[in-house]
Amino acid sequence: MKYILQTTVLGFTILSFLCSAKERPEVTGNMREVFNALMNLQTYAVSSERFRDPKNKDIIVKDLKTLEKVNHAFPKKMMDEEPGIAAIAKLYQDYVHDTQTQFKKGNHEYTRNRVRSATAFCLNCHTRVTTEKVFTDFQNRIEKGDFSLYEKAEISAATRQFDKALKEYRELLSIPPKNEWGVIEYSRSLRHAVSIAVRVKRDPKLTLEILDQVSKQKDIPEFIHDYVAQWKKDATAWKDEKVEEDIKGAKAVAKAKSIIEKAMASQAFPADENIDISLLRATNYLHEALDEKPTSEERAEGLYLLGMAYQVLQDPMLWDLDMVYYESCIREKPHSDLSKKCYHRYSDRTYFGYTGSGGTFIPEPELKKLVELRKLAN
Repeated sequence: MKYILQTTVLGFTILSFLCSAKERPEVTGNMREVFNALMNLQTYAVSSERFRDPKNKDIIVKDLKTLEKVNHAFPKKMMDEEPGIAAIAKLYQDYVHDTQTQFKKGNHEYTRNRVRSATAFCLNCHTRVTTEKVFTDFQNRIEKGDFSLYEKAEISAATRQFDKALKEYRELLSIPPKNEWGVIEYSRSLRHAVSIAVRVKRDPKLTLEILDQVSKQKDIPEFIHDYVAQWKKDATAWKDEKVEEDIKGAKAVAKAKSIIEKAMASQAFPADENIDISLLRATNYLHEALDEKPTSEERAEGLYLLGMAYQVLQDPMLWDLDMVYYESCIREKPHSDLSKKCYHRYSDRTYFGYTGSGGTFIPEPELKKLVELRKLAN
């Protein structure tokens, strides 16, 4: 299970601080209840219609409330011994609180994506200690429920059942989309299947196999064929690379930085998805580096680079992932050149996100956070 422990398709590896707590018995009291709430939320968040259904409101509110229990799992002594936990736990607390508030206000689609992101905060840790019975019981609920194949694949991926998810995604990729929504599901299935092949399996041959499968499909949009053609070039270059052994710590961060800089130099525009294969590879190196107790400087640079990568990757389920990394970078290494870089990117994303045809309107809580982070960065 090592690949599950070290990589994520939907997870925040910056919370390796919290994952390291698995050996400490004082943190396990509320974890099982939180994990069950996370699993249950997946069954609602996977469907926009199901998430908006008033019949499900009470249980969603209850499960969101349960997520708060993570904050009570870490005693003060542990916070003092591992300073990073306090900062990351605060990010998680703010995130869950905002999710609860927006759901109560009726902002369902925004909240649905936040729920899936908030779930990812904990899944990276909690799936490390689950038993087979938990997944068996959970899977029985899914099979009996009214879920489409796409929804089942999304749930499998979110709960780290990667082999099952990959099989389901590839089945979806064998069926040409029939309408506009089908095109969206098809493109997301492709992206998630590739993510598993690159991040989890770390297999360029498997990546090429998936891309070849899609390239042979005739009744799919031209833009998908265009992406696949470029991704095949990058996957081929990856396959032909000389295998480097023992890339860890600072070397892993340097390798990721080199990949990201080379990829971004070839971008036609800032959100150009043609470089996704390279960025997915880079995140692998960075996640591993952060999992190896790096120095504060290495951790901050790793968080900064992850923010850059996820700012381009932008999974629809995790719109704010890059923001979490930038904020973590600032809090990890305040008053440094790295924290200034992270603040500038965080600030730019905030202003861009709240700017529309009518101007820029940033909510007061976000403005207060910008002020706080600017003071920490400068």
